Amino acid sequence: MSPRLPVKMLASVLLASFVSQHHFLAILMVIANALPLDDYEGEEMLEATEPIVPPAPHLFYSSTSQNHYSEVSIEQLLSSSYQTSERDFGAELMDQESTEAEDSQCRSSKAKVGRKEKEITRLLTLFQPAKAPKGKVKKEYLRVLVMRGFKRALRDVMDKVTPRKKVHGFDPGDRIASRKWGDFRTFVRRNNSLEALAPTENGPGTEGKAKKRSSAGQAESKTFNDKFCRVFFTDSVVRTAFRLYLNVVFSHEDLEDLSHRFKFAATGANEEEKLESWRRLKAYLYRGMFKELKLPDDWAEDS
Repeated sequence: MSPRLPVKMLASVLLASFVSQHHFLAILMVIANALPLDDYEGEEMLEATEPIVPPAPHLFYSSTSQNHYSEVSIEQLLSSSYQTSERDFGAELMDQESTEAEDSQCRSSKAKVGRKEKEITRLLTLFQPAKAPKGKVKKEYLRVLVMRGFKRALRDVMDKVTPRKKVHGFDPGDRIASRKWGDFRTFVRRNNSLEALAPTENGPGTEGKAKKRSSAGQAESKTFNDKFCRVFFTDSVVRTAFRLYLNVVFSHEDLEDLSHRFKFAATGANEEEKLESWRRLKAYLYRGMFKELKLPDDWAEDS
């Protein structure tokens, strides 16, 4: 009587060993040798047309060369398939973890690249506070200093006062500073619209009378931030007046004088390097600040 082999067992072994091409060939040989078959415990069987002497039921064939086959047990076959699958799964998991790590590093790198350091941030590293040599000069301090000074200078013109203090103060006997102040004063008087910017109540919520509006929730901005400054300098007349004001502040290339006005000093190996830092700061206030605010580049040499 011909040996019998259930179809389900054949399917299970075939599926388990499918990862190996040699094992797949061996299964095909088993199927060929397992025919003919009759009903086996109610399961569907296959019937062969002619008897074939099969190998031992617990043995399969594995190709070791082109024309030679060696015997492999079902246990070895399944164990081999399981080990192969487990090894493939482990390698796939490692590849996935490696890919995720690379993606994370890539995103981190892109974030650093995308977050470009602003010009003023790099520039202010060339200075140090007068009262705190180990401290840092912050952008907010610089902006508040020049913005408050500019608004104060507008009030000085309106009040017909020659400034002696603040960042734009000077000695009336200083001809250069007096001439530059005269240019600023003349321009302001010819443009009456600038007078509206002078009062402290027209500043952010931290300035003078504007504090009352801030406490009442009426102030549009609480600091000299980008939003406030962009609106403040929208008119080209205001930008020109501001540059004429800076001419007064930078009347002289004198390290001691500039340090006294701004309350911070330039660092550098020698005097020329320190003066160059101040020139770069002046250029930033003339042009770079408006570029950051995304305002028109209408800068011209006013000095």
